[in-house]
Amino acid sequence: MKEIKKILAKSIIWVIVALVLAFPLALIPMVVLGDMVADYDAFLQAIKGQLRVLYLIFVVLCFVGVLFVRFIAQIIKVVFEK
Repeated sequence: MKEIKKILAKSIIWVIVALVLAFPLALIPMVVLGDMVADYDAFLQAIKGQLRVLYLIFVVLCFVGVLFVRFIAQIIKVVFEK
């Protein structure tokens, strides 16, 4: 039971860390997208102010990405431990 609590606590901490890291990491694709678009003002008019939705999509993708990297790191750790 103690081992399950320890694993659950680590998982909850990683979810919080991933959530905190997702918000600033989502700014990176926003900047890259802004640099890739030739006419940024026309792009903003085309998406009609849906910039927040685009940012939230990037936040979700970064959140999943951070958790995926943690998952892969744990798999590598287990594989090389044996």
